[in-house]
Amino acid sequence: RMACASEGTADLYVEPFLPRPTLIVAGDSPVAATLAAIAPPLGFRLLMLDAGTQLTLGEVPYPQDSWMVVATFGEFDEDAVEAGVRLGLPYVGLLASARRAGQVLSGLRARGLGDGELAVVRSPAGLPLGTSGQEGISLSIMAEISSLRAESRPSFSERQERESTGEPDEAVDPVCGMAVEVACARDIFEHGGTHYYFCCSGCRRAFEEEPEKYLAQVSIR
Repeated sequence: RMACASEGTADLYVEPFLPRPTLIVAGDSPVAATLAAIAPPLGFRLLMLDAGTQLTLGEVPYPQDSWMVVATFGEFDEDAVEAGVRLGLPYVGLLASARRAGQVLSGLRARGLGDGELAVVRSPAGLPLGTSGQEGISLSIMAEISSLRAESRPSFSERQERESTGEPDEAVDPVCGMAVEVACARDIFEHGGTHYYFCCSGCRRAFEEEPEKYLAQVSIR
């Protein structure tokens, strides 16, 4: 008979394997081709869109960590930007002149999108690194996306503060049932004195329209 020195306790070490972030590139311009070449080595799953592609949650299962660049140069830029915004992506970079970007945003407002939803659209896309050419533009865009991803992650001190106050790290999206990291949630809605967290703006809008319907579903899950 062997006695256990740990008295029945054990330390478990878990190494999480998180899904890769997704880069969605719309268009077949030289910048789009360069982004397609450099994104996979940076750890991104690549999804290319053309004019006939429908963007759905089936293709983008984690919209909160999916990032879109529209490099269509006028061919179907309004449709591509609208698809990214309605899917609840945190970033939709639009490669366009200031005049064209204004036209796209005006057209999307006419389609029913509000300024709050359109706040994720960045034009000009990319950080001001002083680079030029398709390689330089692509580098500045990936730098901007990487910076935004880093900002969205909770710091060690923030995690400690949540632990000390008893605030949960995760909440359940009442619409789709997905686990949402509270510190990174961008879509939040208060109802009846309670804050609800959502994986994307689509789920948030659905809840805003019929909160009692989804709360009833949560109660029987």
